Order: sequence, then structure tokens, then C-alpha cells
Amino acid sequence: LWGDWKCSHCIRKAGDPKKVAVGHAGCLKPTVICETCRSNTPDWEYEEVTIEYNGISGHIDTILCIKWHKNPRKRKYIIVDYKTTGTMFNGHLNHGKYPYRGNFIQISLYCFVMKEKYGLNITGFSLVYVDRAKPVRSIKDYVPVHQKWTDENHKNMGKKLDWIAKRG
Repeated sequence: LWGDWKCSHCIRKAGDPKKVAVGHAGCLKPTVICETCRSNTPDWEYEEVTIEYNGISGHIDTILCIKWHKNPRKRKYIIVDYKTTGTMFNGHLNHGKYPYRGNFIQISLYCFVMKEKYGLNITGFSLVYVDRAKPVRSIKDYVPVHQKWTDENHKNMGKKLDWIAKRG
């Protein structure tokens, strides 16, 4: 996981998420010493990544490294955003209604900002719709919507953001 982390000993954030080394598969927490309390075994807690870009802000649920490489430029990431819904059909989530347009635009913005501002190689995203009325116990309790993030997607989102910024 690539993200914002805070030390549970002193509640200090680890800083710019770009600077936090998360490690490799199986290692979900940073392996860094807390600079404030100097604990070399801090209990790091994950927080959603807060982004800001041209006056627009948001909170990304998960940034998942799907291909690890020693060279950060060769790593590949996907953005995951979880959405609760009450839309049910015969006791199951209505698979035909997703993704909602607003959710699609929101996660596209997240992909653009993480690539543009932080230089992450974003290769796709997943919107995961979960039933707000009950916990997830089986595959029937959520609907994942996946999409690749291409250079064309990135270019189009950049144009849309430029257009929005010009309109004020």
C-alpha cells in the first residue's frame, strides 16, 4: 500500500506519502523510524491519501502497488475506491448500474493527480461497490468495476481539468 501513515505512539504523520517506503509484497506498513518519537518499532496506521490539485481536493481510499520494482519508475499502481450503496436487486447488488458517472469522474481525477503530481505509474482503477446494509461475507456482497488507465485517459482528464479551471 502506498499512502499516508501515522505513528500510533505520537500520532505524527510520516509525511509526504511519496517519501514513505512501504516495502514489498506481504509488508503493508512502512519500515521507517518515526522522526518525532524516534521509535524504531512504531505501530503505523494507514490513513486515506489526501490530494489537492488546482483547488480540487479528495481522499483516496487505497493506492495499491501491483508490480514492485527496485526502480520506482518501473512500479505499477492501481487506485481503489470503495463506495457504499443501497441499490439492491433480488437481494443482490444491481450489477448493471455501475459505475455511477460521478464515481467514474472522481476516480479518474485521482488517477490523473497521482500520475501528474506524484509521478506514480497508474495503470488502472477499481471502484468497489458494497452494500451499506450488511458486511461483506461473499462475492455477492460487492461489485468491483475495473478499468485500465491509459495515456489517452490521462490526456482527456487533463483537458477536462484545464477547462474547469478556466471556467473558475
